[in-house]
Amino acid sequence: MHIDIFNIFFGFSLITILFFYTISHIKLYWHKDYVFIPSLTIFIKFIFVIFFYFGSKDGLLHDANTFYIKPVDYYPFHLGNHMMFNIGYFLRTKMHLSYFNATFLLSLLSFYGLFLLLKCASTIYKNKKLNNFYYILFFFPSLHFWCIGFAKETFVFFSISLLCYKIFQREKISYLFFIIILIPIIFIRPHYVIFFASTVLIYNLLISDNKIKDLIKFMPIVLIGLYLLLITLDINPGNNFYLGTQDLLKYIEIRQMENVSQTLDWNISDYNSLQLTARFIYFPNILNILNINLLSIQSILLIENTILLAFSISLVLKYFNIKNSIKIKSLYVLVCLILAFAFS
Repeated sequence: MHIDIFNIFFGFSLITILFFYTISHIKLYWHKDYVFIPSLTIFIKFIFVIFFYFGSKDGLLHDANTFYIKPVDYYPFHLGNHMMFNIGYFLRTKMHLSYFNATFLLSLLSFYGLFLLLKCASTIYKNKKLNNFYYILFFFPSLHFWCIGFAKETFVFFSISLLCYKIFQREKISYLFFIIILIPIIFIRPHYVIFFASTVLIYNLLISDNKIKDLIKFMPIVLIGLYLLLITLDINPGNNFYLGTQDLLKYIEIRQMENVSQTLDWNISDYNSLQLTARFIYFPNILNILNINLLSIQSILLIENTILLAFSISLVLKYFNIKNSIKIKSLYVLVCLILAFAFS
């Protein structure tokens, strides 16, 4: 009984904290004409937290509930899924949190990341540099749903938001701040470290006055990221670490045969890397309206991707000019990061 009372109090406390933080954020950063953007964005994300909870509590929605209920030994220590099991086990057995509270607690990571992105957006809207069309991006269901609770993307979203926020400030990323960005990635998605490390290295080199020094400083993390990428591929049985071209090609072939899209009716193995990159970012869109089931989730993806395609085209037409390249180095870096993720 006392555990139930504790969970009720804990849940209301989390909601209260989120509510007052939202109010504080709006008062501090947003003009009164655009208050609806952060208010509605945070409300939508909260609704998706509830939806995620009901959709996953019976194990119907990917492996979120499994991370919470599965008993697991803390040792031997492993990165990736094992860390998610450890977090779920700790929240369930040591903190005695209900699945909803555990889901909501982890979701605060993505809420904080979202606040950072909204803070960037508030600067843009304060200066009225963008048309209202762009606030639609904050209302994408995909932006909210796939980075909630017991999803590894929750931690990735926190790190990517922190990185985007720092790049938006156009300041060089320090070693300490970079470590903070990497901590969730190292533990949850270690093979992503290489993309974050490469992006930060490129970004710092572009704005640095001492490129040799920064190259020497950050190159070890890039090499560590490459090592983490290779050891987490599970190319060889028995965790023996050796890598050859044939091993890697065989691994890719096996993974392509396993990965048939669950929401889109197409097979990864039917396309080359360049085609896959474009499809993962922009497919389906309005050009594919006759080839999809409009009564399924594909219709939501079609709307999102059509807007994203229009947004991307407008950025290319407006900013990607050689004469303006010095002023938009951060935009180039962010685009490279997006393409690196999609390509992987």
